[in-house]
Amino acid sequence: GRRRPFIFIGSLACAAIYWLLFSPPESLMRLDAALWYGVWFTIFLMAYSTFMTPYNALGVELTLDYHDRTRLFAWKAGFGLVGTLFAAVVPGILIEELHERRRVLTVVGIVFAFLVSVTFPIMAFFVVERRGFYAGNPIVPGFNRCLHNKSFIILLVVYLCSAVPAYSVSTLFPFYNGYVIVPEEEDLWLSVFLGIFIGTSVLSVPLWLMASLRVGKKNAYMTAWVLICVALVAIFFLGRGDVIALCFLVAALGVGSGAVGLLNPSLEGDVIDFDEFYTGKRREGQYLTFWTVLPRLMAVPSTALPLSIVGTMQYRPNEPQDDGVILTIRLLFSLIPAFFSCVALGVIFFYPITPRVHRALRRGIDAHWRGERCADPLHPELLVPPPGKGELTEEEEWFLFNFFHSELRSMARKGPKGIVFRVCLHVIAWNIVWVAVFAGLFVSMFSVEKDAGLLEVSLLCLATFSFAGWIFNCMRLGAAREMERNPLPQQTIQLFTEALNQHWAAGFTIPETERTERTD
Repeated sequence: GRRRPFIFIGSLACAAIYWLLFSPPESLMRLDAALWYGVWFTIFLMAYSTFMTPYNALGVELTLDYHDRTRLFAWKAGFGLVGTLFAAVVPGILIEELHERRRVLTVVGIVFAFLVSVTFPIMAFFVVERRGFYAGNPIVPGFNRCLHNKSFIILLVVYLCSAVPAYSVSTLFPFYNGYVIVPEEEDLWLSVFLGIFIGTSVLSVPLWLMASLRVGKKNAYMTAWVLICVALVAIFFLGRGDVIALCFLVAALGVGSGAVGLLNPSLEGDVIDFDEFYTGKRREGQYLTFWTVLPRLMAVPSTALPLSIVGTMQYRPNEPQDDGVILTIRLLFSLIPAFFSCVALGVIFFYPITPRVHRALRRGIDAHWRGERCADPLHPELLVPPPGKGELTEEEEWFLFNFFHSELRSMARKGPKGIVFRVCLHVIAWNIVWVAVFAGLFVSMFSVEKDAGLLEVSLLCLATFSFAGWIFNCMRLGAAREMERNPLPQQTIQLFTEALNQHWAAGFTIPETERTERTD
């Protein structure tokens, strides 16, 4: 299969790296140990992405039914949360009882390595991929086509917004617990809050499954975000000694997070079905790369910026803090994550794929396989031909997705002459940006005058994004040279540009037929 080899090899690599991460040589000094961990953790992230992206993609394609997807991912979410609970609680208990941190962590690393090296290869061996789903997808046109799927954009924005509360709350929880709530046994209560959060997430999965089957994924998803928003706003008003109230609010966050973990992959599968309707290809890998990588890039500022902001407010570790520091912690822990959660709630309102729409999508996909035209389920006025059976061939459509909309409009008016120069300008501009930012980051990070702060974190995020932009535009140069050597007719480019405008013109509006079926 196209996925199982990556799952098999990547999981074995991750198993070995687990052991190396939890068992550094005892002879390593502090700096050497940090270098050891940094190198192996970077390699781990690459190996993890190697097998988790195809693993998640395999789950999406196992069933094409709207509700069966949710049932499937309910099992995945439930077992994943149970594993998270054990991983969070058991090592701490063993360290507390045995008082041998290094030995306990070594055993934990061995256990993790054994479980990963056994369960994932067994799954890769026995779970059969769907036949007929393989289709080669060029990278640059594939990513550009993702960005023309409005349902995908909606879900991507929700994921980026949700990364802020996910990472900032987990990062600042010890600070909020220690300086705002101030319980008598700080470490014990921190463990209790963690247990409540994960426990309620696990217990809520069956309830959210039933809710999604009754009222639809979108309505269940929006309800979860309402719960998260209310809980985060309420947390702002807690103060010293409000331990019980925080327990209830953490439980509410856990319940909402259970729905997010359950419904995210199920919604992803529906979006990929919509893409198949227009492209005739199954592109789980490319979509999941976007949904996986970009929110993780948000993890850097969502984790580092709150700590940097607290540091700029004259934070003093393990000492009583002044009112300014405490207010900053409360804002960063509650109201700012609540704001981004409200944005996610507002954006998901425009998510258009209901059970009825999904059934129409599957009928349309079947009609395309038979060579028949059919209406777009979201915009019935658009009659969509099978991929490659319209006024443009499939090869022409994919080739033209190498270019940005402004470049297409220019080529439609003036022809493709000069397109290589325009793409080269993009390459040069992105190259200047990432080199300059990396240089500034290097100088700032090695300054002896201060520790890394807001500037360094911002530069790191900008450097990563600009480097990715440079690579992406470099990959477009081949298509630009091909366009100048063997230009497509201007009429063909004009037809393609008009089709893009027509497809995007509907924007994020909910069609009238959908407004009457909000409970689907």
